[in-house]
Amino acid sequence: MKVEEMVHNLDNLTTFYNRHYRFQYGAHSSRWIIAGAPPDVHLSLEMFTHEFPQISVIARFEPTRRSKPNHAIKMPVINLASHLDSANYESPQGKTVYLSVEVKACRMKGLLRSVVEFHWYATEEGGLLGSQDIVSEYVYQRRDIGAMIQFDMTAYVHKNTTPTMTFITNNVDTPLTNWTMKLATEYSSSPVTGAELFPGGVSDHLSWHRAGVPVVCATESDPGRTPNPYIHTVDDRTVVKEGEFSFTVRN
Repeated sequence: MKVEEMVHNLDNLTTFYNRHYRFQYGAHSSRWIIAGAPPDVHLSLEMFTHEFPQISVIARFEPTRRSKPNHAIKMPVINLASHLDSANYESPQGKTVYLSVEVKACRMKGLLRSVVEFHWYATEEGGLLGSQDIVSEYVYQRRDIGAMIQFDMTAYVHKNTTPTMTFITNNVDTPLTNWTMKLATEYSSSPVTGAELFPGGVSDHLSWHRAGVPVVCATESDPGRTPNPYIHTVDDRTVVKEGEFSFTVRN
């Protein structure tokens, strides 16, 4: 993935007047993600509807073409996720993780051993409502989810601090989190650490955790020690007063 692509996607996604789940802009932002799906990648897209206007988006990648035997369909699904809503009502430039469906690993379908789903959840800020609906549906259908990782509170690094990759250590699967941290250390040039999420702080991985699915939650910097002071405000932008938009940070 290229930094320029991530910046381009984020710039587009944050141009909506807001991404609140009860407003038309929240619904439009969901459909923008669907419209950005590359036509040359073998995937299926699902618009998961809720009782509110904003929809959740599910992109599903499979290791082989449907014209061939696909034993991976019976294997547990790997779920990579983030939420796409914002809590702001007016003119937010709030940052959200944009999990690009142009990830190189998913283009190289022959390397995938399991089905991989990318989830963009509606209404995380409203109480994990989008992910709870999807978890309930998956449990009802008895879908086998092998593991889930949530990305949240990224793209902000406090000024004069070292950019780090932080994994949340509470309300997660500890063995899987420890393994993921070792994997991140192997491939990332940034320091990798663990930290507890502050009291009352949650994200969509909690919906899966409550359902018994092994979960991991990754963030940037330490949300307890160096939190983004502009979160959920109109000043939460890619250019901030006392911090760095981390996509522009170079080690």
